[in-house]
Amino acid sequence: MNISKMHGFYLEQQHHLPLVPVKRTSYAQILNIEFNTAFHQPRKDQCDTCDTYEKLPETEKLAMKVKHESNLFQKEQARAQKQSDKELAQVDSCV
Repeated sequence: MNISKMHGFYLEQQHHLPLVPVKRTSYAQILNIEFNTAFHQPRKDQCDTCDTYEKLPETEKLAMKVKHESNLFQKEQARAQKQSDKELAQVDSCV
């Protein structure tokens, strides 16, 4: 979701009303200032398991440690498989 998509939905709803819809810049300003909303691009995606683990208090992290380490191992295996598939695709496309 982003401001442009939200403004598009707003325009669709306004189509049925006699009011003149506001421009995207005004819409963004209203969202940012009056409703204190903002969108940002996350620096790095994090799965729900890792996100939950990071937010746990230290006392509860011990109980989740094995599950978290298993999750990290599965992620590394998936990345390795993806890299292998990309390399294989490169070789196949050259043939």
